Order: sequence, then structure tokens, then C-alpha cells
Amino acid sequence: MTAMLPGVLASAFSAVGLASSSAVGQALAPVTVPLFVVSGLFLIVGALACSRLATICALGGCALAYAGMFVLADGASMGGMGAMAGSSATSKAVFSVGAALIVASFVITPLRRRRGACAPVLAALSR
Repeated sequence: MTAMLPGVLASAFSAVGLASSSAVGQALAPVTVPLFVVSGLFLIVGALACSRLATICALGGCALAYAGMFVLADGASMGGMGAMAGSSATSKAVFSVGAALIVASFVITPLRRRRGACAPVLAALSR
């Protein structure tokens, strides 16, 4: 649950339609990258409690989503985040694959818990 809080804040910012041209968008632009990184770390740490597969999906998804939003996106608005509308097909595809992997991580975790097949990664490494 805690892992979702930074993502909820980022979603609220995007729902409001923050653009780099607005004063609010310019004020919050420096926060978008750290907020995404913290959210990704929470997702990865949360996935460590279930399985390697969920952890790999979360790690790969966060890395690809970061690359699609901030590295490959054209423009400099909100660190590249606001440029998704005008960005290249490559950045959109990379972001989409990353988002799909994050969703897969969310789906894998409850399925494995329901089956009783969760094997925490940190506990497995300590054996």
C-alpha cells in the first residue's frame, strides 16, 4: 500500500494536467524524477516479499518506464514527462512495455500469495 503513494501523487499531478508552461508545473517539475524513483524503489522492495519473478517484472518495468518517460522523451518539459504527447514512437513503446511489466508485477504477487507459493527473495538469499 505504501508503495502506491508516490504513484498516486504523480497520477494526481498528471490528472490536473500540469504542463511546464504553467507556474504550478514549473514549480513541481524538479520533483517528478525523484518521485518516480522513490515510487519505483517502493515497488521493487514490495515485490521482494513475494518472488523473483515479481521482482524482475517490477525492476524491468520501472527501468523501462523511467527510460520512456525521462530519457527517450523529446523536450524538457517536466523532465521529459510532459513531452509524452509529442514524443517519439520508441519512447511510447518503451514506456508501454514498462507499464505492462509493472502491471504484471502487481498481478503476479496476489496470485502467488493466494496459491501459497510466495517465497520472499531476501529469505531465499539468506539460506
